[in-house]
Amino acid sequence: MSTTPYEVLNRMNIVQMRAINDILKARDPWQGSDTTFYSALVGLTWKGLSIEVESRLKRLEETPAILIIDRDEVAESPNDCMDDWKLTSFRQEDFYHEDFEDYLTFMNGNFVAKDIVLRKRLSVGLAFPLTYSSHGVACKWDIGERIDGILVWERGPSSIGAKTYKERREDAKRYLEMYTHWCNGEVYCYEIQNGEGTELDKSGTFYGYQDFVECLKSEHPELWDNVVPLPDIASTELMRIKSGIKIEGSERYVLD
Repeated sequence: MSTTPYEVLNRMNIVQMRAINDILKARDPWQGSDTTFYSALVGLTWKGLSIEVESRLKRLEETPAILIIDRDEVAESPNDCMDDWKLTSFRQEDFYHEDFEDYLTFMNGNFVAKDIVLRKRLSVGLAFPLTYSSHGVACKWDIGERIDGILVWERGPSSIGAKTYKERREDAKRYLEMYTHWCNGEVYCYEIQNGEGTELDKSGTFYGYQDFVECLKSEHPELWDNVVPLPDIASTELMRIKSGIKIEGSERYVLD
């Protein structure tokens, strides 16, 4: 069976398509003429072929083919790149270490803030005592009774969206999740390339797997295939990267 130009073009990758486009642009046979090319098959003209190749090349140039997922080795600590919550550790081995006695003292079996402003912030949810725990190489900071550190909202009360103690506690816990991800090296970034290795998009830093994947799904739905959920988890939306897209990078395993 004869092969049409369209069938040939369908099998070409971006590098091959660029080569064909360069060849067609180098010659200019349709100036003053529109000589039929493969007329016996599809009636395609040289000019028509050039337009078709150029159109396909443009699509390929804009089509994601490679997703690179890496750990952001230079990610800033949330303590340095944000100006709201600030974590101070009372553990001597930690980077943001200060002495417990500079902030708190014990009275009648309970800790009391030395500074009256800090005392007020602790009472209204603009500061929280912190507990540190670790399992293997992973660590976790959380609001707790054992005082390994303190988290303080450094700006005025009117600058925090959360107004109740409960809401502020939840806001603080979200910050601590981000800080814990940074401590554990769970900071990700991605780059999307076309089939020629040209950058189509490059992300900033994501603290934690969940935020990373949610943003990738939201910002680049063209990367994903919808998958029919299994019967026992019918309410769950499952997605996976399209089979034609290569996943590379030091942290590519996070999408396994």
